[in-house]
Amino acid sequence: MLEIFLISTLLICFIVIVAMTYKMHHHIKSCNEKNEEAKAERLQTLQNWFYVLIVLSSVCGVFIIYMLLQGTIWESHLFEWMNLVVRWIHITFGIAWIGASFYFVFLENALNRTKDVRDELAGNLWAVHGGGFYYVEKYKVAPKEIPKDLHWFKYEAYFTWLSGFCLLAIVYYFNANSYLIDPEVMDLTSIEAIAISIVSLIVGWVLYDQICKKLANNKVVFTLLITLLLVVFAWFYSQVFSGRAAYIHFGVMIGTLMAANVFFVIIPGQKRMVAAAKKGLAPNPEDGKAAFIRSYTNNYFTLPVLFVMISNHFPSTFGNEYQWIVLIGITLGSAGIKHWFKIT
Repeated sequence: MLEIFLISTLLICFIVIVAMTYKMHHHIKSCNEKNEEAKAERLQTLQNWFYVLIVLSSVCGVFIIYMLLQGTIWESHLFEWMNLVVRWIHITFGIAWIGASFYFVFLENALNRTKDVRDELAGNLWAVHGGGFYYVEKYKVAPKEIPKDLHWFKYEAYFTWLSGFCLLAIVYYFNANSYLIDPEVMDLTSIEAIAISIVSLIVGWVLYDQICKKLANNKVVFTLLITLLLVVFAWFYSQVFSGRAAYIHFGVMIGTLMAANVFFVIIPGQKRMVAAAKKGLAPNPEDGKAAFIRSYTNNYFTLPVLFVMISNHFPSTFGNEYQWIVLIGITLGSAGIKHWFKIT
């Protein structure tokens, strides 16, 4: 019955994807130039749902294949290829996301803020790369007129997190007894371990979000509490999961904070700013300030996450009695290196 339900869901998703593809194509051709703003908004909504259905269809399709191959000699081959494909997708989108984060923080730090800067600008920058010259301007709040072609940096974050969570499920949830649980650390069932994993990500986001909302203006207290939060979770994961899984979960937790920053704070704030500017209203500077704080903390998280991604190749880091102290030491050191990049 489960296979029939999943196959039906997959077919429905496929039909809807085809219908939405036709609708987007028809929408682009039928909309006139006088309604460009409505056209862009409707098209963006369709694209968002289009991507959601693609992800849902992919998950359903893979699960159907798994159900059909479960218990056969092909099951291990399926997991190996899922691991390879999803890991490749995760790394590809992760590079795009981290690259954009590094670039915009560099841009913020390198802006010319004084010489020949117009009143409405926060700064500008001349650069040369790949045989071409580039000129970039940053507005203090928003330009007087929002261009119709405005690039949004969001899908890199969304697909990095989605692929990362799928990879977590493939490697650790489906093989919980082998990779997630260590009876010598804590004797858990698979369901208990997976539940702890998911709930910890939610709790981590709630705590982090409250720290950002209430204490971001006090840099010293904010930094200390974020550091304490990381220390607590590094210690906690070492008390419930295997060493390898503890490290990976620490990275997943940080990655979840980063993606949630984009989804819940940065993009909604930017949408409100764009909507206000299009109506001729002054955007709320608090939206820009909140997005800037979240983007900045995301940038400090990048190198610790990258370390976690390669940590399973080095058992000496997660395979000792003081694994969580090693993890925090490398995390703080990585954040320090990123800070050095910012100030040089």
